[in-house]
Parts: sequence; structure tokens; C-alpha cells
Amino acid sequence: MVKRSQLETGASPFLGLALAVEKLPEARDAFHALSDWRLDVLMQKFGYAVSWAICATLSEHYGEDGNAKVWPLVEETLGRTLKLPEERKLISKAFLRACQKLGLASDGFDRSVQAFQIHAGVSRSQLHHLSRVFIAQERSIGLPDQDDIVLLNRWEDDALHFLDAGVHVLQRPILMDHSAWMASAYVDWRRDQNALQEKSTYLKLFGEQLQKVFDGSNGPATRIAPVPRLVWEDGRPQLSIPGQEQRYKIFLDGQLHRVRAGRLWPLPFPLPAEVTWQGSRPGCIRLFQNTDFVVFDSNTGRQVELTSRVVDEETRFSGVVATAIVVSRESFSVDGEPSRETAPDLYSANVDLRSGKVVLARGSKHWTLYGVRRPQISIYGQPVAKGLGGPNLWGPEAEVELDFGCSELLAGHTDGKQRRAFVRVETPGGSMDMEIEVDGRGIATVTVAAIVEAACLAPNGDPEALSLTLLRTNADSTERVLTRFKRKLIVWPGFRAMEGVLIRSEDPPRNFIDAEARHVVRDDAGFLCLERGGGYVEGRIAFEIGGHLSLFALRAKLLSGVLERVDGTVMPWRLGGVIVKGSATKSDALVLTSPDERAVLRIGSRTIVNPFRERPTYAIPIAILDGGDIVHVSETGAPTLIATVESASMPSDVTIRTWSGGTRISFEMPFNVGGIMVTLQTEDGHRDQSEVSFDRLPAALSCQFWLLDPKVHGRKVEIELNGAPLTGLNLITLKVRSVGEQDWTQLSNARDDVYAFPLIAGTAVEATGSALNELEDWLSRCYAPEVWDGGLGKALQHRWSTLVDQVSLLPGGTERLLLLSLQENEPDWLPMLHVIQEIPTLFAAPSIKFHGFSSSNGADRILRVIADASSRRLRDLDLSPMAMLAFPNARQADMAGEKLRNFRPSSLPVIFSTMAEKPSEWLAKDALGPDHAWTGLNLLRDRIETHEILGAGEAEARMSLRSAEMNRTSFALQEPIILDRCLSTENENDTSVHLIEKALATFAVRSREGAEAVEALIERASKKTGLSKGKILASVGEMIRLGREIFIFHLIAAEIEKRSRP
Repeated sequence: MVKRSQLETGASPFLGLALAVEKLPEARDAFHALSDWRLDVLMQKFGYAVSWAICATLSEHYGEDGNAKVWPLVEETLGRTLKLPEERKLISKAFLRACQKLGLASDGFDRSVQAFQIHAGVSRSQLHHLSRVFIAQERSIGLPDQDDIVLLNRWEDDALHFLDAGVHVLQRPILMDHSAWMASAYVDWRRDQNALQEKSTYLKLFGEQLQKVFDGSNGPATRIAPVPRLVWEDGRPQLSIPGQEQRYKIFLDGQLHRVRAGRLWPLPFPLPAEVTWQGSRPGCIRLFQNTDFVVFDSNTGRQVELTSRVVDEETRFSGVVATAIVVSRESFSVDGEPSRETAPDLYSANVDLRSGKVVLARGSKHWTLYGVRRPQISIYGQPVAKGLGGPNLWGPEAEVELDFGCSELLAGHTDGKQRRAFVRVETPGGSMDMEIEVDGRGIATVTVAAIVEAACLAPNGDPEALSLTLLRTNADSTERVLTRFKRKLIVWPGFRAMEGVLIRSEDPPRNFIDAEARHVVRDDAGFLCLERGGGYVEGRIAFEIGGHLSLFALRAKLLSGVLERVDGTVMPWRLGGVIVKGSATKSDALVLTSPDERAVLRIGSRTIVNPFRERPTYAIPIAILDGGDIVHVSETGAPTLIATVESASMPSDVTIRTWSGGTRISFEMPFNVGGIMVTLQTEDGHRDQSEVSFDRLPAALSCQFWLLDPKVHGRKVEIELNGAPLTGLNLITLKVRSVGEQDWTQLSNARDDVYAFPLIAGTAVEATGSALNELEDWLSRCYAPEVWDGGLGKALQHRWSTLVDQVSLLPGGTERLLLLSLQENEPDWLPMLHVIQEIPTLFAAPSIKFHGFSSSNGADRILRVIADASSRRLRDLDLSPMAMLAFPNARQADMAGEKLRNFRPSSLPVIFSTMAEKPSEWLAKDALGPDHAWTGLNLLRDRIETHEILGAGEAEARMSLRSAEMNRTSFALQEPIILDRCLSTENENDTSVHLIEKALATFAVRSREGAEAVEALIERASKKTGLSKGKILASVGEMIRLGREIFIFHLIAAEIEKRSRP
């Protein structure tokens, strides 16, 4: 009976649950009657039954009354006393032999009693603990995908973090079971709370415990905060940051970092010793404090919990993992093979623990690492694109490794010979069993192309979803039994190669969704490619697969880089740019992508060999840079300058004298100066450089006419600049080098502010839009107080104000100013000036002026809807289908073809509240949808925290004064009649978001009413607060920068409301 039970679909992976517990008394009576038999004969004759009865007894009674002993329960089951150690060993060996023949877990146990405990499953007395953690896990991150064993296992294992302190025993069976049997039962119960009633008495009891815990914990409403997890991704350690509305506060060795939630966050270098977080569930991750190694599961990327024991003077590590990545701060070897330097001072090695153990060595020290062999489905190779919230996209050359766990799914396969095995391939068109040949270990490797052929899919087909399920077979039977070892794949049979920005495929994909893609387009022949203009980090490709939208991220296959800021911001890197190593950049990383697997990286004096051999990306922490250049050397020897690394140093005694036609500057450095480099930037974007050497090193550049009489006296520098022959306003920046040194040092302070100086030309210049853009760029930088107050601030603001006024009078000037007011640059500080300060009525411009946004490449392009509304029917505008529900006559108008009337913006928050799922990211393809609202509020919230506005920072932070004025302005601007159209709510965590949205909504509505309404609003706010109109407008400009997307929402809503009035 025990053997037959394992051939059933959905059979328990725990031997103690193979049969109903009602059979236990009968079995116990039988063993008592046979108590005079020799123990070896009993185990040989009734090995299956004895093994089941032992585990069933433990499942029923283990842990009762605080009893944590195993052997007394075994003796009670068998009706005999086991006095000799040989008797216990005989039972243990017979038990493991029975498990092996039944295809159940039979290795990876540190002690013999652990095998009994694990095969007892979670004891009935502890099912309420498991119920609590599963419900908590669902409330934290939702339900897992039951059809993907990797995701299901990850969900089940992570749920154990919700266990109370001191509850350890139930962790063993959960971690050892790679089929996630209990988690699958939980998902069944959540879908149908009667689903477990018709199953075994054990699962029925589990369902009752779930219902009891569920009913006693406020049902599904209560959310439980998840916690960060340490994972290995892209060849480096990262934190998986839980999703939440605010930024997550992480402390690295006590230093606070506010990081973006709901994504992976690479740990900055040098690696911290301790990662902590606060909140409702505070916690801590210690790196290399108590052990020399950290181990990750190579199949899931999750950190593996290790146990350590010293046996016969040998340190043994063991963990529940089959294939792993071992990481250490120092180099080591694995069975004699050296580890690889994955990052500076970080070494890793891939290890396969399915054949037993491996020996880790460093010098004279040795450690032994043991793992656990379990069935699994692994995918190897480079994916075509990374899945966003789902599986990756794989091409036909990727390899799928099917590990049947030796005897677990190939019951009786213990002879080490090759044999047949089967995997079920399911596609939307049907399913079939694919025959494969496994090696002596029970492992087979097949390509995606072979699976596609077996499933009768077209070899040139579009992206398609399929799933693989390992089948259990028995040497004594031809029956094939479905298991829970199932994995989803999304494959693109017709994909051929990624060549630069071109996505090569046999035929153009028919299920590509252009409206959901970003930076991925079709060429003239219909094939896909990334946009050639650049300026983005990665593209987003979208396909309709199985009736659902599937999104993927991919990067061009060419030499490129991105700068990863410590707060989670990722920005494109311009090859050949300058990295300034300072306090604000020391935790950042430059991540390179190269298609050349044999390329070499030269980082200053260091040489990294084959950094792209195993993956196309390599991360260079800014903290490890010590000057010099970063150079990529291709396989053919061609060098490419990636970046020049420069340090920063703060000058002292800075004095500036500026007049029309000239500037005199003096300052002192903390070292003797051997040379200076002066850069001049003009309004029209031109750059010129002068270099002067004061030591034996020659100057690489000549001294230009505008640099007069430079002098150096040890540490002190004096220069004079001649602006008489120049035009307009010019910006001067300086670099210096120490005597005898070749590396340049930027001028900067402890906050990484910029030191720049004005040079006012002797000749005025005509106003142009390009000059205004250049001034905007200069004003987006954060300057040191001594240079800003020393004349730079006054010069920049005066010239900017003049240009704004002059450009507004030019043909197309209003359109250019509108574009400038909502440009998508994201500086690392909040600029002080906004166009609205010079032209308060800018957004009250005639609708036709908003056609200028048609030329934009950013989200503000959607503002063309305002212009379109003046000439097109409202139903033909690029509005979200859900926004149409805010027209009271929407249904009647659709049926009768009449005009849409009386748009009600106040209805939108109510309509959006009915959505069961969170909207996806807004791509600005249409307006006023839930995705527009959700993305706008999220970005507003994120920018508030980034710039530490309105209480997001410290009370005495650098933004405290601006926060106070913004707070007073936002309260003064809001009007009760407009508040019901706000999308945010005034809860404790979103007070600042709600405050700013109310002000922006009011300003947007009054702007679309006309110039007089705007002027009256500003006049009223000034009187309420006692602030000048200039300060009121400065705060409005800052709020528009913070909430650009939500301001766009309310502008369009106000225009549609106005246009739809009878």
C-alpha cells in the first residue's frame, strides 16, 4: 500500500503521510504482535510499513507536551526497546533504503533522526504555525505561481521568515521538500476553501487550521510588511527590496540609505559587514561576520542557510541546495580549482553538490561543503530578455537541465546506469510526453530547440509559453505520474541573435504589442530593433502570450554602460566621460555591458581578464577606483576609453571678482599645485580648454587668449579671465593637479557641490532657445555656497530671466517654454528656478500652443491632447478607456453617436478605486487612466523622498527652508471645491503627496480657466501667507518639478472638463 500510494498524482513527499493516519493503530498492533521477531528480519520483510509507521507516529505525536525525543516514539511504535546503537543504525539504514526505492528524499541528513523528522512532515501540532506564516506571506507579497516550481519553492521557503523565534522543527521538512507540497496545498485552499476537505485527513486538518487562523486575523485585509532578502544576481550580491509606496530605509553599517522599493538593489562596495532595517519587522543581515563563505542557490539566487559542525577536526558546512554559488571576500579553491574574482575583493565559484561534497580551501585551511540532491529544472545560457514580473524570454539555443533526483522520480534507479525518463511538455495547443535519456546521475540536458520540435511548435515561431513537468516512473511499471516539479518557460523559437540594436528573428513576431513597448520599435520590414537614438538604459519589449501581456527588459548588444546610483537610480553612461570620486559617488557603480566575451578591462593599474566570459555585464564600484582610466580592450586588442577617473578636493580662501568683460579668481588647495586646466562653456554649447603647467610636466593643451596671467604660489592659485572678445554669459570650471602628478582633481566640497565661475562677455548676444536650454542645464547643478553667493547666482539668474522674457516673444517661443517647463531631466537636487516664476500664466496659454509637445520624446508628449481637444472629438482623443467612464452620458453617447458631455474629474478616483489589481507602469500612450494616476503619485512620492522635502529629511536638512515655504504655499493654494478630484488620500504615510497634489490640481484647473484666474490665485496665496508672489511662484515651480506627471494629469482633466461643458 505504501508503495502504491507514491504512484498517485499529488502523492505526499513525506513518507509519514503516504497513508491515512487511521491505519496507524492497526499497524502498531501488528508490530507489537511481532515484537519477538529479529529486528533485521522485521525490517527486511516489512521495511515500507515500518518506515511509514515511524513517521506517521512522529507526525501525530512529535512535540506533544514538550516532548522532542524521537527514539522513545519509535520504540512505542514497534513495541520493543532499542538498547543497542547497532539496532538504531539498522532501522535508520533500512528506512533510507525504503525512501530511496520509493523515490523519496534519502540524503542530506546530518543525523539519522532528522530523516524520521523530515519524513513525518510538519507535525499536526505545528500546523497552526505553518498556517500563520503562509497567510502572512500571502499578505506580504501575494500568492505564488502554482505552475512554476522555482517560484513556488521560493515563496514557501521565504515564508519561514515569519516564524516566531524558537519554532525550528517545522522548517526542516519545508526546506527539504523541493516540490513545495504544502505551499501548493495552501494555494488550492485559497482558491477554494473546500479544496482540502476531500483530500487526506492530514490535509483536511491543515485546511481547518488555515480557516481558523484566517478567520482570527481579519481575513485578507491585513497587510504584513515583507523584509529584504540577500540574493545573487548578475554576478554580485544584491538586496531584494520589498515593494511599498515609500522608499525603503536601509542601514549599511549604521549609515542610512533611502532606496527605491520593489526592486533589486546592488550592495555598494566595499561590502558592509551588517545590513539592518527598521519598521514593523526590523531585521539584520550579517555578511562574513560569522563565516568565511556565503552560499547562494544558483537556481533561485536565494541565500542558503548553512549549518556548521566540526567532525574529526574537519569543519563541515551543509545546506539544502543542489547547485550553488560560493562567495568569499578572499580567494579560495573548490576541489583544487581556483575561484574567480567576480568584483574587486570578492570571489565566487559555482559548485555542484549533487554528487556528494566539495572541499573549499584557502592556504592551509580546509572546509567541506555538503548539499542535498533534489529534483529540479534549471535553464542555462543568456536569455533574450529578462522577464519583468515573470519568466525570462529564452531563445532556441538555451539549454534546459532536467534533474530527476536520481531515485526520487526514477524510483529504483540506483545502479548508476543510463535509462529512459519522461518530461511532459504543455503548450496552449496541447501536451505530450517527451522521452529523454538521463545519465547515471539521473540528469538530462536538452536544448529549447529540441523541446520546441518535440512540442510540434514552428521553428520560426513567435514568443510562446510552455511548461515542463518531470514525470515519475518506476522500473516495475510503465505508468508515468505527474509531479509538482513544473517550470514555466517563455521561448522564442524564431529568435536568432542580438546584433547591436537589431533583434534578429526568422520572421517578424506577430504578437509584439507596440503600445506597451518602450524604446523597442519595428523597422521597415517589421522586424524588431531598439531605438537608435540612445539616451535610455534599456528597452522594454511586450508580447501577447496566452491572452496575457508579457513584458521583458533587454539591452543592446554593444559596448555601453550605466551608472547605478546608490539610491537605485540608473542613468546611461557616455563612453569617455569623467567619474568624479567623491562622498556622493563613492557608493555608486559603473556597470558595463560588452558583447566581447574575451575582452579585458584595465581599471587604473589593475587588469581584469575575461570579465564578460560568463555574463555580458560587469560592475565596477566607484569606491575601488584610485585614479587613471577605465579602458575596454577587445579580443582584437582595440582599446575603448570607458571613463576617466578624477578625485575631488575642496579649495579654501576662494575669492571672486566679476565685471563686464572679465573675472579674477583666487583660491588655495590642500597641496602644492603643479598645473591647472580651465574649461570655458558658452551659452551656445561650445567648450574650450586651456592648460597651464607650473612644473616639469608638459601641458597637453595650449593656453587660450581668454586666460590671462595665471599664477601659482605653492598651494595658492590666481587667474584672470578676459571676456571682452566673447559674447553672452560663459561658465568657467577648473581642475588642478599636484606637483609631479598627472591625475587631475576637481574642485568640490564635502557635499559634492560644483565650483564654477561666471565670465560676463563684453558683447551681448541674441536670445535663442538653445541658449535658454544651456542656462537651464547650468542652473540644474548644485553649486558651492561661496561661488553662488560670490556672483555666480546673480549672473545666472539675471541672464536666465532675460532669456525667458526674450524667448517668449519669439515665434514658437511659448511652445519652447512649455517644453522647457516640463522637461524630464532628473538632477540630484531640486533646481531653484522654474519658467513659471517669469511667466506665471504659461499653462493658461491657448490650447493650440500645446501642439509643441508633439515633438517631445518624454511623458509630457501626452499634453498634445490639450491641443487636439480644440479640433477633434473628445472620443477620438488619446484618453484611457477608463477615463471615458467619467462622462455621465458615455454609454448613451457610444450607442447613439452623440457628443460626450460634462466630464467629471471627481469621478476618476472613485472609478480607479474599483480596480482589483495594481495598474502597470504608465507609458504616456494615453491619458487619465489608472496607470497615469498611479505612476504620477509614485513618482511624486519618490521625488519627495529623494530631495528630502516636506518632512522626508531631517529638520535641519538643506531643504528645510524651501520645505517650509512650500508647505505654506501648498496650504494657501488649495481650494475645497477642487479637492474631490485628487487621486491621493490623506493618510499618515502620504501627507506630503496629498498636500502637493491638492496645490497642483488647483493650479492646473485655474490655469486652464485663463490668465486672470491664475493671477487671482497667486495674489490670494501671497496675502494668506505673507510671502511675496515671487516666493509663491518659486514653490509652485518646485512642486511642478516634483509632481510633473500628476500635474499633467490634472491639466488634461481640467481641459477635458472645460471642453465637455454644454
